[in-house]
Amino acid sequence: MQELLTLILKSLWYILPAYLANISPVFAYNIFKNKFSTPIDFNKKLLNRPLFGKNKTYRGFISGILVGILVSSLQSYLYAFKSIKDISLFDYTSINPVIFGFLMGFGALFGDLAKSFVKRRLNFKPGASWIPFDQTDFLVGGMFFASFVYRPGADVIITILLVMPIVKVIIDQIGFYLKISRSQF
Repeated sequence: MQELLTLILKSLWYILPAYLANISPVFAYNIFKNKFSTPIDFNKKLLNRPLFGKNKTYRGFISGILVGILVSSLQSYLYAFKSIKDISLFDYTSINPVIFGFLMGFGALFGDLAKSFVKRRLNFKPGASWIPFDQTDFLVGGMFFASFVYRPGADVIITILLVMPIVKVIIDQIGFYLKISRSQF
């Protein structure tokens, strides 16, 4: 049981830049309201449907990348502590934390954008739940792009894809009830 908990903790520590990048657009929206709210697709349509939708903005995309960089940089700084080394999958002094954070943040938001593109093709309304893809898109995107710097083992990937979506649902529920987020799932 101890090994499983350690694996979960290591997996969470590894994916944290993507995780926090994924939720940062909600906070950026609440902080900046109508500023920097240009949709990434500039309201363009494909076959009479939005490419991504008006909720996918430069504000959210850029905030996600910046948060990914910030979190990775903080992880790199904290790597000096033994307790952090114990939960780290790799030596943070051997990578550039800005590049790793950029890849995690960009990947998380790119994964979300790709899923939104598919949701628009399938005629889902913006904000409509699409389980399990709403809980995994950013994880897959973050891990894919970050794999150019570090590739975790299969055990970590499986843990992230099985455990972290549950954490995402819990966080989404808390955000909804605190009126930070507009969607429950």
